[in-house]
Amino acid sequence: MADFTTLLKMAAEQQASDLHLSIGYPPLIRLHGQLQVLFSNVLAPEDLHVYYEHLTTPALRQIFSQTGHLDFAYFLASYAESVGRNIANCYYC
Repeated sequence: MADFTTLLKMAAEQQASDLHLSIGYPPLIRLHGQLQVLFSNVLAPEDLHVYYEHLTTPALRQIFSQTGHLDFAYFLASYAESVGRNIANCYYC
């Protein structure tokens, strides 16, 4: 499993507009309106849990547990030129 920062950097290097992470699927990026596989490893529940814990604060996790969805921004200061500010959406289904 690649760490989340690496996934964002890979998406940015390919000039993707979106990075999609879902259990049971490989990481996908959106290029020119089309979804493409970033790499072939399928994401397990544990992978997404690690990303979720890394990206969210206890307060955000509380909102998610109460509502079943969460929208938030994520900023990578050390990679501001290539990755910068990112919008995230988590939902439980």
